[in-house]
Amino acid sequence: MIHTNGLGQAIAFCKGKSDDQYREIVAMLSDWLCSEGRPFAGTSPDDILTTITQSDMRTYMLAQAEAMAYLLWVKKFAKALIGD
Repeated sequence: MIHTNGLGQAIAFCKGKSDDQYREIVAMLSDWLCSEGRPFAGTSPDDILTTITQSDMRTYMLAQAEAMAYLLWVKKFAKALIGD
């Protein structure tokens, strides 16, 4: 979804869902992107959409690439721990 629509749109979509799975993905991703050494370091993970909309294009693109790489690893771990 990030690849097709962009990071901000994907997070907005997930935040709009009431399922716990979507909320957990947003929380994990927000915590990662706002942690030390990441594109949105020093900002609140609770307000990720505001952070995204107020960032410059370079930071946004870096965060988007970071998010896709992070979620690829989340998917690999989930497959390993949960199975097919």
